[in-house]
Amino acid sequence: MKWVKPPIEGDKVRALAASHNLDLLTASILTRREMGLPGQMAFFLEEDERFLHNPFIFPDMEKAVERVLAAAEEGEKVLICGDKDADGITGTVLMVETLRMVGLNPEWRVPLGDEDYGLNPQVLVEKAAEDVTLVITVDCG
Repeated sequence: MKWVKPPIEGDKVRALAASHNLDLLTASILTRREMGLPGQMAFFLEEDERFLHNPFIFPDMEKAVERVLAAAEEGEKVLICGDKDADGITGTVLMVETLRMVGLNPEWRVPLGDEDYGLNPQVLVEKAAEDVTLVITVDCG
């Protein structure tokens, strides 16, 4: 699977970098994530670790939590797809353990052997045939 980054306007990136004293890489990441407003950037740029714990600052986090809780309530089959590097495996374990705490018993999958890194579309087809109704990706690009 090839990761395709959405195009961004260079002028927007340079303006954001200049107005907030950011390097171009940081400004381009914030622009791509549509985090160009001061309130949106605060979470990502905050240096005081006491403010780095609120996941609900991410767009649509409430919808994601509601979806997971609905899956638990309905007894849906859930699949966690992670990556095979250290942070992908760690993230997969954390997600599996967290979902178990809310009553789910998710399956999990990371690429094996010489499989490519990232999300494998064939796995999604196979798991859909096994009635998996919710897929959560961890560190897949």
